[in-house]
Amino acid sequence: MSDMRPEGIKMEFNGQERRVLFTLNAVDVIQDRLGVPIGDAVDMLTDPREANTAYRVILTALLNDEVERLDYRGTPHSLKAYTEKEVGWLVSETDKYRVLEAVLKAYGVSLPEPDGDDPPNRAGAWQKA
Repeated sequence: MSDMRPEGIKMEFNGQERRVLFTLNAVDVIQDRLGVPIGDAVDMLTDPREANTAYRVILTALLNDEVERLDYRGTPHSLKAYTEKEVGWLVSETDKYRVLEAVLKAYGVSLPEPDGDDPPNRAGAWQKA
């Protein structure tokens, strides 16, 4: 059985330790805001025309989801929720890749582990035969 209180991937953002995690709520926000499935949203991070928008949307959703999770649990914290514009102001081009690494790690750990018997589909994803 999986851990129903996952902690996410640690990263530093605006001088604070944050934990980013692709929860169902965060995924829903990202998909609604970008209008594409979550896999396509993550793929947008590699498209030079779409990367900055996708980056701001995804990072904002993940940071704000963390605040909401802590509030829901009643865990005291001093974390701030951000607007997409604030995220864009706070992430420089040099910081972008460090933060992006944490976001991609968080996405990677949120994917189910493939079974050894599952063949890859044409897109390279694993699926049940």
